[in-house]
Amino acid sequence: MLWLWIGCGIMMILLVAAYCLGRYFFQRAFDAKSDKSDIIQNASHRKKKPEDLWFEQEVSHIDVQIKSHDDLTLQGTIIRNHKTKWVVLVHGYMGCKKDLIPAAKRFYDMGCSVLLIDLRGHGKSEGTVIGFGALDHLDIHAWCKYLTQQYHATDIALYGVSMGAASVMMCADETNGCVKVIIEDCGFTSLREQLTHQLRKMLPHVPPCIPLFCLSLCLRAKAGYTLKQACPMDHVAQAKVPMLFLHGERDNFIPITMMEQLAKSCPTLHHVVRLPKGRHANSSLLEPHLYWEEVVSFLNKIQFLP
Repeated sequence: MLWLWIGCGIMMILLVAAYCLGRYFFQRAFDAKSDKSDIIQNASHRKKKPEDLWFEQEVSHIDVQIKSHDDLTLQGTIIRNHKTKWVVLVHGYMGCKKDLIPAAKRFYDMGCSVLLIDLRGHGKSEGTVIGFGALDHLDIHAWCKYLTQQYHATDIALYGVSMGAASVMMCADETNGCVKVIIEDCGFTSLREQLTHQLRKMLPHVPPCIPLFCLSLCLRAKAGYTLKQACPMDHVAQAKVPMLFLHGERDNFIPITMMEQLAKSCPTLHHVVRLPKGRHANSSLLEPHLYWEEVVSFLNKIQFLP
């Protein structure tokens, strides 16, 4: 009997510790308002760039907003071109729409109008919980509906980086006829696999299933979704549009093997680009010629560009 009580006590301690770990991880990674300065890898990407001058002084743009399905106000910026093609640009974890101004200029120079959006809980958009694609892809659908209603857009490309890539990939199986192509840069296969990858590095002696289980309970209660719902792979496997997959070979945050798994599961026309010098979410900065040459080539191949 004594050993039974000891065993139960140890089990309770482990469960409480795991729950506390899951709650801590939720607050650190999923709470949009908590300090993440020590875990954000792309802070250097926000330095002033030449394209910022183009955005601020050389091209006209307007700020727009929509309401999400759960009544959050989401913010975006439109740079209108004279052509009929549109590109929706989606930033990464703890980023904002201004991070993708360099990409916006590239697409604008291709003849496309662009919409830069702040994901929920990011930039000027409302929200206290980070969606990791599970909620964000619904917002992207809402933005596409806005473009079709307000600008009569019929040909839209989705472009996303990191978490933004995961979000646009989750739109691959439900395009509403207006999304014609998806371009993803260093997205993950599923949030569960990505967190498992990180937990094994951060806590090598703790089985990832323990904090992930408790985290999933926190997500359901606090965010309204579970890890299972943040799975781009499931959507890519049912894709209805062409897809371009880009990934830096030196990415140690989201491994390039995830891109290979995603591409392998894609049933539609697709192309894979490995950037030899690219790390996480910076391939377009380190190898711009190769990166954008591949993007233009693929868009021309599917006859998207005007």
